[in-house]
Amino acid sequence: MLWEDPIPTAGGGAPVAPTPEQVRTWAVSAATSVRLPVPAIGIDPDPSVNKWRIVAVGQPLWLYDSAATVVSSAASNQGITVSIRATRVAVVFDMQEKVVRCTAMTRRPSTADPRAKSPTCGYVYQRKGDRTVRATASWQISWAAQGQSGTVAMTRASTRQLPVRELLAVNVRPNS
Repeated sequence: MLWEDPIPTAGGGAPVAPTPEQVRTWAVSAATSVRLPVPAIGIDPDPSVNKWRIVAVGQPLWLYDSAATVVSSAASNQGITVSIRATRVAVVFDMQEKVVRCTAMTRRPSTADPRAKSPTCGYVYQRKGDRTVRATASWQISWAAQGQSGTVAMTRASTRQLPVRELLAVNVRPNS
């Protein structure tokens, strides 16, 4: 039975109370239908603001997901209301050199030392190349309906292109 299915009736008359299994099936269907945000991949320092529009090899990056961390909802069907609360529990960033799993994420303060590593979620590229960073957010969805409750796990993913380059410094002596 799906969430949208009507409550059965007894011989075409009054509705028959749904069984606990029907309530559970409807509730799980409603919980898995909740709209969860895809990760909004954030990287500090943001490569789009430097003049080269790149990430430098060896530069500590602070990773974060700026999308919502909690989504609450309710759904009703023929007198049955399901309360739904989804909580993002982790984000896995596939950096294409290594996979980084984060349960907490901190934005880089503008006053931070440029060499400072993130205390919660970060990465430092070791090699240059064009990367497709993939972030997968894991969600725990709790539901409750008519004295029953449960949880469902779901994921959402997104990608971001990231050019990683080497920066080289050249020292020039003034003419003597």
